[in-house]
Amino acid sequence: MEIDFEKLGGLVPAIIQDAVTKNVLMLGFMNQEAYDKTIATKKVTFWSRSRNCLWTKGETSGNFLNLVSIQNDCDNDTLLVKVHPDGPTCHKGTDTCWAEENTLNPILFLSELQDFINKRHEEMPEGSYTTSLFKKGVNKMAQKVGEEAVETIIEATNGNNEKLIYESSDAPASGNAASDISADVQIEAEATEEEEENHDGMYRSELTNEWIDESLKDQRPIAVMVDNESIALPHYGLTQADVVYEMMNSTANGKITRLMAVVKDWESLEQFGSIRSARPTNFLLAAEWNAVLVHDGGPVYINPYLTEPYTNNMSGGFSRVDNGKSREYTEYICSGDLDKQFASYKYSTTYNDYYEGPHYQFADEKNPVDLSSDSTAVSANEIDLPFPHNKSTLTYNADDQLYYYSEYGKEHVDPQNGNAQLCFKNVLLQSCPYIQYDEHGYMMFYIINTNQKGYYITDGQAIEVTWQKNTATGATTYFDKNGNEITLNTGKTYVGIVPDEDWDDLVIQ
Repeated sequence: MEIDFEKLGGLVPAIIQDAVTKNVLMLGFMNQEAYDKTIATKKVTFWSRSRNCLWTKGETSGNFLNLVSIQNDCDNDTLLVKVHPDGPTCHKGTDTCWAEENTLNPILFLSELQDFINKRHEEMPEGSYTTSLFKKGVNKMAQKVGEEAVETIIEATNGNNEKLIYESSDAPASGNAASDISADVQIEAEATEEEEENHDGMYRSELTNEWIDESLKDQRPIAVMVDNESIALPHYGLTQADVVYEMMNSTANGKITRLMAVVKDWESLEQFGSIRSARPTNFLLAAEWNAVLVHDGGPVYINPYLTEPYTNNMSGGFSRVDNGKSREYTEYICSGDLDKQFASYKYSTTYNDYYEGPHYQFADEKNPVDLSSDSTAVSANEIDLPFPHNKSTLTYNADDQLYYYSEYGKEHVDPQNGNAQLCFKNVLLQSCPYIQYDEHGYMMFYIINTNQKGYYITDGQAIEVTWQKNTATGATTYFDKNGNEITLNTGKTYVGIVPDEDWDDLVIQ
């Protein structure tokens, strides 16, 4: 893009427009340096004519203008900068510099939707579901509209506003549903349309953002306690888990760890485990997913959590597999077990009233998270966790951009999946204080906490983050250096809970 900075003495006007609402927020000026910094940081930067220096909007107030796109005008001397604003734009505290409210015109998306449909009809791109509807004729198009309308009407009559928004947008609802819907329609309409429509009968998992069968949309996950003694290996089925937690199970025995595997599609499990006991921390982590905790007992310290209304748990009663090991290593989830257990406990298989909505925020697959653009990012090709007993490591493979898990000095493989190695797209690490209950080493992490240290790692790069969890059922959220909640790349996630006293022993290189 050629910009004529010299026409006005080195500066060009930059019109700032909200990418969602289309409202004009302010007018500023950029020189070449300001433009380059805006592109590099994705935070809008101007040249201050009064101070004669660069200034990034929000650097003192926190009200950044997050860059979406920049367009040049026909004379190459005026920029249209589309943004997502963090808070009010004007220094006087108003949404715009004209003291107008930055609100969305509720019918604006209709014209853009019509334009998009017209474009699809003109181009008829191969592979587009919209193209297939055009080819099948009016009746097929009417059928599709009718299907979505019925789902919307049902949720409207049920009085569930969140699900009404969900069905109205045909996109996952979030904390700011209206903004998300508008962004889907207006900013990424083409990509969203192409993606969504080509996956008819599927939806994006709230655990991984991967496409899974639509029948699972409301199914709550399970969180399975998995023994991590070397004698318990190999673990069966763990490559089917969507999120895997690893944390110290006891202060004894070299601070041995235990795994907690969160699984959405649990009906497909043929053999999973082996299953062992739970700790108080696990009840609090399972609750934020509205997951049923699967375990085999636990110390007396879990008793208060068993009676909490948000707790659903299944203790014992699963299949015993003759694997030549002692009894404590022989309990597994096998085909049909969970159906029987849900019926026996009379638990709902779908999300209940304690579910607080989608957990992680995910980036668009066409615009994945690139941590290398962060000036504080460091290389993360090898992660050595400070777990002295099992010596957990995660090794980055640049070919498929995944982190492969090993422990006890060997690759962690899954016999249930052709001995595939356990791997993840995202790695989240949390420094966390804990309390030791007694001389036996039983303990609990203070997982309900704020402003704690952490890392987010993906695609060979790591950034420091802070994390917080405010309530038992509230999600653990992660924030970058600017205080913005991070987004994750599509894929499975490993979460390592590290004792704060061992945090400095963590090695990322």
